[in-house]
Amino acid sequence: MNLPNKLTTMRVILAFFFMAALLIDFPLSKTLALFFFSLASFTDMYDGVLARKMKLESDYGKLLDPVADKILVSIAFVSFVQIAPVQLAAWLVIVIVCREFVVTGLRMLALSKGQVLSADKWGKSKTILQIAVITLILILLTIREFLSLYSSTWGVVGPLIDARIAQGAFWLTCGVAALTAYSGFVYLSDNRHLYMRSA
Repeated sequence: MNLPNKLTTMRVILAFFFMAALLIDFPLSKTLALFFFSLASFTDMYDGVLARKMKLESDYGKLLDPVADKILVSIAFVSFVQIAPVQLAAWLVIVIVCREFVVTGLRMLALSKGQVLSADKWGKSKTILQIAVITLILILLTIREFLSLYSSTWGVVGPLIDARIAQGAFWLTCGVAALTAYSGFVYLSDNRHLYMRSA
């Protein structure tokens, strides 16, 4: 396995360490979750760059790279539904996750026909926005974690900060859901020859 593919595989493994840190409540757990997510995002930035630079692009990488992104992003948004104070509306997460399932299904259909579909520009933009929003929410949760542990005024300012985090996370995720849905529509439209012939 070449280096870019090792980085992609590592991102899948890191996604589950991220999930554990995010969902298991212990001191500085959100800080650790931010670390794991940042490390996973770092591999996402460099696996494709290295593959092109070193001329090591492969079908394995083209297939697994977007799947690894979907696993990481889905874990984050699904977890945010139950994590206070974020507690995203479930319908927002359903829009995001359903798009990922549909596109993955299309890629599997293409693979059965001997084709490998790479992410298009809208899909890449969607992924960048998703990672940026997740990172911002994690930063807010990390700041909240430090304040709740070490600030003597947390009992006074805590409810106000929680309300702002919940509100900000909701509107940011609305933007993510809109772009995610649109990118899925474009992807399905551009590759409609695959499923129209199969219908």
